Amino acid sequence: MIKVLRKELLIYFVILAVLSLFMHPERIGMIESPFQLMHTFAWSFGAYVVVAVLRWIVSTVLRVFKRKKAES
Repeated sequence: MIKVLRKELLIYFVILAVLSLFMHPERIGMIESPFQLMHTFAWSFGAYVVVAVLRWIVSTVLRVFKRKKAES
């Protein structure tokens, strides 16, 4: 379980770092409020959800094909 959590946290923080660096690098100096930094967390959470859903779809499809292969 710890291994899975570490993997998921690594994926999330990589997405967070990439979005933080490439979304608005010119605006880093223009931040007036700490709450303006929260939009990066919202975007990275959204990207993480998309990645998680895609991973779930791929694993489900692979599981179905593996099951069909085992039955025949």
